[in-house]
Amino acid sequence: MVLRFFEKIAFLFCLFFQGLYVKWRIIKLPEAAGKRTGTDGDRSQPEISLLIIGDSAAAGVGADHQNNALLGNMVNLLSQQYRVNWRLWAKTGETTASKLKKLGNLDKPYDYVVVSLGVNDITTPIRQDTWLKQQTDLIALLQQHGQPRKIILSSLPPIQEFFALPNPLRHLMTRRAQRFTAALKRSVCDNSCIVVLDLPALDGDVLAMASDGFHPGPSVYKARASAATKIILNDLNS
Repeated sequence: MVLRFFEKIAFLFCLFFQGLYVKWRIIKLPEAAGKRTGTDGDRSQPEISLLIIGDSAAAGVGADHQNNALLGNMVNLLSQQYRVNWRLWAKTGETTASKLKKLGNLDKPYDYVVVSLGVNDITTPIRQDTWLKQQTDLIALLQQHGQPRKIILSSLPPIQEFFALPNPLRHLMTRRAQRFTAALKRSVCDNSCIVVLDLPALDGDVLAMASDGFHPGPSVYKARASAATKIILNDLNS
């Protein structure tokens, strides 16, 4: 407990001083261009619906077009076997709390929901139990809206690979992200509708990151899409 207390103090100190430096220095990349709603796949194929919600990683920051982001890669894979009605509902800077306030505006139920939220949460002093409560509330609202077959929650990303972040801030945020992800997995382990998707590590490949050193590049989006699509296809074929 004492060690955790001093680690939190160090995190807050680094977040203030190094965080200001990062905000000043980091390249501001736009969200990926392209449509955010549509239908793909042959009319003769079975229909499914897909919703992706979240932050800049859901919005495709780091890719030039949605075709090369999470959305486009997932739709491309799924539409080979299914007719996919899809929607992207994401915005740079979104947090779990801010998305919770907007869920009442969800247009319709979806069979599959992919959630990319958390990075903007852990860059604040939010407590782990508060964040877990927000995630639980988000899941409950999504399930109340239409009982999706699966809700796929992205784990916190491998922040140790974010070369735009200086140490010790990067190290402290990495540990914080790992703790939050582990707690999230424990909180949903008894719910068969919920899957926490482990995001692939980059193994030091800085070229896989976007030019800002903070967001995924196209190859990372492709890998994430493949992993999320595999979960959906396994469910559809079970």
